[in-house]
Amino acid sequence: AEVADLCTRVARASNLTQLEPRLADAVRMLNAVGAVLWTWERHKKALRARVSCGYAEDVLARFPVVGRDADNAIGVAFRSGKIAVVDGGDGETGAIAVPLLGPDGCVGVLALEVRHGDERNDALHAIASIVAAQFVPLCVAPALAEAVNS
Repeated sequence: AEVADLCTRVARASNLTQLEPRLADAVRMLNAVGAVLWTWERHKKALRARVSCGYAEDVLARFPVVGRDADNAIGVAFRSGKIAVVDGGDGETGAIAVPLLGPDGCVGVLALEVRHGDERNDALHAIASIVAAQFVPLCVAPALAEAVNS
């Protein structure tokens, strides 16, 4: 029920700025440390961190853009269309990068920092994928506007 409620609230958001409280709910529900929503910027040919939760406000501005060919979990998830895992190990946090798949391919990535080995939890992967799918329309809308106005 909690997942369904969150998905409904995410689907009702009309722009990316409205996602921050919903992303916070996802972080809490998934028992994550934090999350970052990365969106594809076609004109820059890169992913940019757009919304985050669980980190200081200035952290988002300091993230570099991530190219399609980046050798990290964000780039791997974007290219492959599959969840990429970063193992934590020895008490460190791990991460999963969940691709946001739209009608024409990947439009972004939801990165979740997790603890206690949850980066290998299949149930977490499934729930994160369901939640991430709800972000797709808001990530596609800016890309469509960019294409129409170019």
